[in-house]
Amino acid sequence: MYTTGAVYLAMVQILLPVAVITCYGTMADIDQSLLCAARIMGAKPFAAFRQVFLPLSMEGVVTGFLIVFILSMGFFIVPALVGGPKDTMVANIIAVQVAKANWGFAASVAFLLLIFTTCAMALIRVLSRKLIYSAREDIQ
Repeated sequence: MYTTGAVYLAMVQILLPVAVITCYGTMADIDQSLLCAARIMGAKPFAAFRQVFLPLSMEGVVTGFLIVFILSMGFFIVPALVGGPKDTMVANIIAVQVAKANWGFAASVAFLLLIFTTCAMALIRVLSRKLIYSAREDIQ
C-alpha cells in the first residue's frame, strides 16, 4: 500500500479486463480457416500465428490500447486510495486544484491533458494504420 507499485498493480487489475475484452472481439472474428491454410502451406504454428493471426488482430490491439490509454488519463481515485502523496497523477492535480477553487490552474492543466491525449491518440492512430495496412499487404 501507498507505493507506486501498488498504484500500477491496481490500475492493471482494473484496465486489463477492458483490454482483453476489446482484443477478444477482434480476435474472435478472424477466420480460423486462414490459420489452417497457413499450416497446410507448410507454416509452423508460431509462424502461422505471427504472419497471419497477429497482423489481422492488430486493429483490436490498437483499439484496446487506445481505450486503456484514455481511461488511464482520467484515473484519480486509484492513486488517491492506493498510492501515497508522492503518487499523484494529472487527474489528481486537477481534482485538488478544483477543490481549492483554483479554477484557472485546474482549467489550464485539464486543457493540457486534453491536448496531450488528443495528440497522442492521433499519433498512435496514424502509426497503427501504417502498421496494420503493411501487415495486411504482407498477408495478401
